[in-house]
Amino acid sequence: MIHIDIVIINWNAGNLITDAVKSILCCDYPFENLSIIIIDNASTDGSADKIPSHSSVQVIRNKKNVGFAAACNQGYLLAKGDYFLLLNPDTKLFKDTLIKSVQFMEGNANISILGVKHLDDMGVVHPSCSRFPTLTDFLILSVGLNKVFPKLFKPPIIMMDYDYEIGGNVDQVMGAYMFMRIKDINRLGLKMDERFFLYYEDLDFSKQLNDAGGLSYYTPTIAIIHAVNGTTNQIKDRRLFYNIKSRIQYSKKYFNSIELFLISIFSLFIEPFCRIVQLSFKGEIAEIKEVLKGYWMIYADMFRLK
Repeated sequence: MIHIDIVIINWNAGNLITDAVKSILCCDYPFENLSIIIIDNASTDGSADKIPSHSSVQVIRNKKNVGFAAACNQGYLLAKGDYFLLLNPDTKLFKDTLIKSVQFMEGNANISILGVKHLDDMGVVHPSCSRFPTLTDFLILSVGLNKVFPKLFKPPIIMMDYDYEIGGNVDQVMGAYMFMRIKDINRLGLKMDERFFLYYEDLDFSKQLNDAGGLSYYTPTIAIIHAVNGTTNQIKDRRLFYNIKSRIQYSKKYFNSIELFLISIFSLFIEPFCRIVQLSFKGEIAEIKEVLKGYWMIYADMFRLK
């Protein structure tokens, strides 16, 4: 039987991580061919203590939060099977999710990474694929033109305009469920770039794969339940900080110096103004405070960006 290594990175996920592991243990997949590796990034909420005890479950407790990318690499080094599944703690699998994923990959040898349909608790489909960003995409994102003029500007990066009932090749599938063929990852010599502490690491990984000739694919025939941002709603200011910092890191890696300059200016100085104006019109005062706190963290750190 084909072996699957599932890696979940936990940081203060509360009961979500418990529910995620329980859903895996309820899947129609033999436990002897399943390894569930939990990398706990120094959680302080006791969530690591609530993870169900099982022969297939291994919990690695880091003494400090090393970041998402580094923890992923840590988990990957422990993987010894045929497939590697990177799974978010705010997800739940259906009984047939794993067996269908294996069957799909076994029948499509050209695919290196598989993504599936993401549903919320009400069964509503949520976007789970992204495009590799261009300079224009980042500028549109910073100004929020896609929100102000949705008919004129398509959503940048996240494929909000994609028909998620149709399968096909995509640039990137969301890191909440990335089902990967281990031999392809090893052959291409890929790993997560640990300069991304949080966010953009899965986009960068998919970019590495694409540039090396690998293929990412989305299928609507397999599904999971995903509470989007379920583990970061508690830290909206830090979520914004890491998002902007990782965006600039990604731009430093893939864009030329002029493009990087423009992206940095828009992200660091124009975007906060646009965010505040848009939130003011909506009357979301609490969200404005989170934006101000997030950008204060960004400005304090910006001269230390590497």
